[in-house]
Amino acid sequence: MSFLSLNFFLFFPIAVLGYYLFPYRFRKFWLAAACFFFYAFAGIRFVPLLLGYILFTYLAGIALERRGSGRPAGKCGASAEALPERAGAGGTAPGDRRAERTLAAFCLFLLFGVLSLFKYSQVPAFSVMPAGISFFTFEAAGYLIDIYRGKYRAERNFLNLALFLSFFPQLLSGPIARGESLLPQIARPRRFHLHFLRSGMYLLLWGAFLKLVIADRAALFVDAIYESYEAHGGAELFLAAALYALQLYCDFYGYSSMALGAAEILGFRLRDNFDAPYLAADISDFWRRWHISLTSWFRDYVYIPLGGNRKGVARKYVNILIVFILSGMWHGNTVNFAIWGGLNGLYMVISGVTRGLRGKVRSALGIDASSFSARFLSSCIVFAEFMFSCIFFRAESLHQALGILKRIFTSVSLRGLGSSILFRAGGGMPGRGDLLILLAALLVLFAADCLKYRGVTVRNLLMRQDLWFRDLAAVGAFLLILFLGVWGESFRADSFVYVHF
Repeated sequence: MSFLSLNFFLFFPIAVLGYYLFPYRFRKFWLAAACFFFYAFAGIRFVPLLLGYILFTYLAGIALERRGSGRPAGKCGASAEALPERAGAGGTAPGDRRAERTLAAFCLFLLFGVLSLFKYSQVPAFSVMPAGISFFTFEAAGYLIDIYRGKYRAERNFLNLALFLSFFPQLLSGPIARGESLLPQIARPRRFHLHFLRSGMYLLLWGAFLKLVIADRAALFVDAIYESYEAHGGAELFLAAALYALQLYCDFYGYSSMALGAAEILGFRLRDNFDAPYLAADISDFWRRWHISLTSWFRDYVYIPLGGNRKGVARKYVNILIVFILSGMWHGNTVNFAIWGGLNGLYMVISGVTRGLRGKVRSALGIDASSFSARFLSSCIVFAEFMFSCIFFRAESLHQALGILKRIFTSVSLRGLGSSILFRAGGGMPGRGDLLILLAALLVLFAADCLKYRGVTVRNLLMRQDLWFRDLAAVGAFLLILFLGVWGESFRADSFVYVHF
């Protein structure tokens, strides 16, 4: 069930009303029913799989906590207060610690083994990817690793853990939740607040704007050019690559914004997944701002356990490359995704190796790194780096990706660009009109990202205005999105890019 489907428009108000109208002691049961009903629309045959994940994670968490009972742990969720204090402060015995490590490794092996079967196996029984499995696998794994590390205690309330792994706003495409953040919110039923309703509605509208007005319109041009890339020159292919980088951003940022908005209406706060990444100062800054929940997951649960930057410079860069290649493989099972991850890891290594040299060059040339011109140039370089890597992300094969790259650099000509498919593609209106709408919408996105980069969000600005202005702005935005959104024959309600990962 997509956030932009008619089914969701009917489902969500009922889910919200039921949640707030039920007495406190029944609210979590209602929310759990709503979550599984939501997931059933994505594939009812995979509901038992989700239930299996929940039951396994619940039992594994308790087993890991008992194995590590000699180590102190923090609290997570309401049920933790009822647990007895862990005995001793000297840690577990070496033999117990080895057994605990073995149990943790076995649990993670099972979780990622199931995910790998669906992602990489050629067995027909695993040929269909269950919706959201990549995301709730990472949530379950992070939860178990945190318990193993003694970060918090295992959740004893089965319903709480079930809601943690099946919470429908983030179930299909994230953001990837952490137990320390979401479980305490689940443990205490949320109270209705008009502020959360308005704030959540603004996020839903913003997400719909990003998806329908920008991402889907950019896809009209990108899809048309990629389908027949041999017929287009380097300039067209370059612009298509740039548009795809923007499409990918707005598609996933739009989904994440709608997930945050739906959760906020229910009284829950999820982690923001994007923080103006295309305004980043360098590629490292970019990855602190792009898909934040996934990037931080790999940092905390893969990069740091590999040694992070604690075992020398060479090992640090090897760890970075491993993390990014694994990230690429998480996105898909083709060599294209591994190359995409490897390229971004290579960018990170080059950025780290040349950081001192770049600082010396700036000093020698008298360039102020905080000046507008320097920041603008840095952002352009970051965008170009990510854009070229996304050619592999979007291409259907390695052959197509290499063919596009070859034509970009060998077929450099602006001749005929004005009459190209960029001005002929469209869905219900002339291609030139689509392009003008897209450019205007991108200016709105750029302005919003500039404000966010400075710590100011349009939503918070609106919330400080008078009631009549706030509601008028919301109604106007809704009508504008309906008018400009792509709802033609090419529109598919389940077409969010990251739903397929």
